[in-house]
Amino acid sequence: MNEATIINERFSKALDEAIPLFDSCQTDECLALGRDILKDIGCPRYHRMKTLVLLGSVIGDWNEANGCRPDADVLWRTTQNRFPESFDEATDEHMREIREELDSLTEVLDKKELEELEAQKAQEAVEIEKEQQAIQDAEDRDGAEHFNTIEDVEEEGASQVPIITVDTPAEP
Repeated sequence: MNEATIINERFSKALDEAIPLFDSCQTDECLALGRDILKDIGCPRYHRMKTLVLLGSVIGDWNEANGCRPDADVLWRTTQNRFPESFDEATDEHMREIREELDSLTEVLDKKELEELEAQKAQEAVEIEKEQQAIQDAEDRDGAEHFNTIEDVEEEGASQVPIITVDTPAEP
């Protein structure tokens, strides 16, 4: 058995251990194993791409998960350039498989991002509504009219406007 085959089998085995962890929602264990795979500088591109896609699917934080996507995509593109289609049937099939997984990950992450943005927007709307209600409640409790400018006073026809004077020091 040559060295490339041994390396390939070792990383295939590690990836084969990580996938069932993902399937059974053991995310911490899956993340740890995936990160260990990526730390190994001897990890072949195919396994690195597969692991990045797996981690992008497992990581809960959108920003961190989305960071896996471009890394895997760059590896895919450089590999595709090195081994253009029709290089060999097995490589072509593996590259198509990874491309489909990358596209699927992109779709999932884009959907998740949209959902998070919509939730954030809804939360901001609730906070604005609460602030406006608090202002309205305070004004209702005061029972007094509030004027922002002298024009507001004139428009409302306020009969009594307190006059505030400010003493300014005389110039020497």
